[in-house]
Amino acid sequence: MANGFLTEAPASRPGDSTSQYSADFGIVQKFTCPGSGTILISRIGVWLQKNVDNINCKVAIFEHDSSNSCPSGMVANSESGEMTVNNTSVLDYYATYTTKPELTGGNPYWIGCLVDGSVGLGLYIDRIATTGKVAGYGACTYPNWPTDTGWQKMTAVTNRDYSLYAVYEDTASGLSIPVVQGIYRRRR
Repeated sequence: MANGFLTEAPASRPGDSTSQYSADFGIVQKFTCPGSGTILISRIGVWLQKNVDNINCKVAIFEHDSSNSCPSGMVANSESGEMTVNNTSVLDYYATYTTKPELTGGNPYWIGCLVDGSVGLGLYIDRIATTGKVAGYGACTYPNWPTDTGWQKMTAVTNRDYSLYAVYEDTASGLSIPVVQGIYRRRR
C-alpha cells in the first residue's frame, strides 16, 4: 500500500475498502521515517470519503512515545489545518507546507487524521485489511487532538493499514527524490 513516508503522493486510491468513523476520533498509524539526518515533509494527506454530510478533518505528524507505544507531542508545523471532506467517492485530501516540518530519518512517527464527529454520520477512511500494523484511534473533541494521556488510552488496531501519508525530501541534497529521478531520466 502506498502510505507512510513516500517520495511522491499516491496517484490513485491506495486501499481496497474503507472504515467508518462517526464520532470525534484521532486516527493514527505508526511509520518509520526513511533516511538519516534531517528529513523535510512537503505534503501530508489521507484518502477519505464522506458518508452523507460534508465533514471537517485535519492531518498531522506526531512524535513516538516509546514507553507507551503511542503518539505523543505533535511535530512542529505538521498540522494541515482544516479540510472539508465533501465527496462520496474516496479522494485524496491533502495539504502542502510553507514551513516544512522537520523529522529525523530512521525514527518512528505517527501520521494521524482528526475527524469532526459533530457533523452528520462521519466519514470513511481508505484502508486495506492486513495484520501486524501498528495503528489506533483515540477519543477527543474536534478540533482538539487527543492529549498524551488520551493517546496512551487509545484503542489499538492491528488489522488495518490506513491511507495516511507524508511526502518527504532529504535535506542533504536539497532536492526531493522525484526531482532527482527526473533529472537522471533526462540525462540518460
